[in-house]
Amino acid sequence: MIRFKVEMDDVIAFNQHSIATSPQHQANRKRSVVVIASVFMLLGGLQSFLHKSFAPLAVWVIVTALYCPWLYKRSGKVSAKKIQQLYSEGKDRLVLCEHEMEHLQDGFIDKTPLGEAQIKFPAIVRIDETPSHYFIFTGSMQAHIIPKGKVCEGDLVAFVARLLEGRIPTVPSTTISCPNGTRRMRADVGTMK
Repeated sequence: MIRFKVEMDDVIAFNQHSIATSPQHQANRKRSVVVIASVFMLLGGLQSFLHKSFAPLAVWVIVTALYCPWLYKRSGKVSAKKIQQLYSEGKDRLVLCEHEMEHLQDGFIDKTPLGEAQIKFPAIVRIDETPSHYFIFTGSMQAHIIPKGKVCEGDLVAFVARLLEGRIPTVPSTTISCPNGTRRMRADVGTMK
């Protein structure tokens, strides 16, 4: 059993992590940049054709070369202020509170002062570890957030290890380190991302 409190900074960390590691979001970012670069090149080509000069095309190439990398980098970030606004409506009292998690024979239970959720092992999609958190994903954008520094009772490492063991007992878990310092742990076969 572990006990901890989830606060706004933890929710912000989860949302930023989710967006940074989502394959769908990465594909959308690349697609958006390609479309914008194509529009810029089309505008430059059209202006060059109309003016019978390569100067407009050269300008649009420079604009594209400067703007698109900035846009790609910027689109991978979600501001803490925007995330805080989403959660400030007071409708997330089941998330922003004290949690107590316990192992069950076939999963775990997450208890809060307002309710509880029982999660079976097959519902765990993956467990990501960052320097400050564990995220137990039960969907592509849904996870149980465990802030490492706010666990006030219990052995967090043993708790997570037990989740990985229970996920599929016959298959050892696999850990992959990502460039951003995230460790992604999976206990399923052949679908590591």
